[in-house]
Amino acid sequence: LTSFYAPGTFPRSTASTVPPIYRVGNGGRRPQESIQIDVKLRAANSSRDLLRVIADTLQCFDTGNVVVAFTTAAKLDEGQEMVSLDRHPAWSALQTRLLDCCGELEPRGMSMVAYAAARLLWGHPPLLKSLARVGLERLSSFGATDVAKACWAFAKLRFVEGDVAQQFWSAAAREAPRTVRGARFVDISMMVWAFAVAGVPSHELFAAASKEALSSISSLPPRSLASTLWAFARAKLRNDELFRAVSLRARSSLDDFSAHDASTLCWAFGAAGFRDPELLLPLADQLISSGELRKLSPSLAGELLFGYAATGIFHEGLLLTMKETCIKGIWELETEDVATF
Repeated sequence: LTSFYAPGTFPRSTASTVPPIYRVGNGGRRPQESIQIDVKLRAANSSRDLLRVIADTLQCFDTGNVVVAFTTAAKLDEGQEMVSLDRHPAWSALQTRLLDCCGELEPRGMSMVAYAAARLLWGHPPLLKSLARVGLERLSSFGATDVAKACWAFAKLRFVEGDVAQQFWSAAAREAPRTVRGARFVDISMMVWAFAVAGVPSHELFAAASKEALSSISSLPPRSLASTLWAFARAKLRNDELFRAVSLRARSSLDDFSAHDASTLCWAFGAAGFRDPELLLPLADQLISSGELRKLSPSLAGELLFGYAATGIFHEGLLLTMKETCIKGIWELETEDVATF
């Protein structure tokens, strides 16, 4: 058996060859009809257009078409949790076909489907278990992007409990560290986020991620800086060398920090108990003067404040602005947000 992969469907990691989506018999050549169906699926500009194509061509789908249709649906649904898809019979039929062909997926196909399912918030247990079994069979051939997308998806969908899930995470904890060296940092960041959220210990992975972060710290954008520290703090792995390096890098790029990135970063400092007034005081000034601070939702505002309060850093302007945010959004606050404020 050989494999098929349609170029451009999924971002590559460091591999120079094109990763396969699924296993194809007959010398690895797909029918021209299947390739043309891919073209039609990707050309859809809305969920309605896509579902029309699926309805017209589903009976001719091969496994590649199923994956392309499902991942395209995740893009077009745009975070609506399948609202734009659920009521159409073609969507239900596609989901059934997807479940039937999971066993044919290669690492890239498995991670693509898992990532799309997470974007759709479709945590269907039979699908997740089938994908996890595929992962268990082929994790040794996963690249960084495959590990990152699959683990991120399972963490996002809270697929952590149960025998199959636990076996997958245990295997992923063993395999993930080998993929870190030379990987894109976005993949590394997704990995540590996933393991932190899933509560799966992997000291080797976090050590490798720290080494890569320190070696490329000067080029990392605020989102990568913040999300990486957040993962370390969430995993309760304090790494003073990494925190100091991120702090120095952040001080030189304060203007680039969005309110969301700042909130994530501050929470990490607070959760880790790493006191850093040299960064957090000028960061507060920047967020206030730029107007970014007022863009925060009440919940993110609470996380940002936690970072200052937990490390004993007082900034009057920050507190006054956050008071206004809290009052303005008082009816949006969850119990946890109220407790944080």
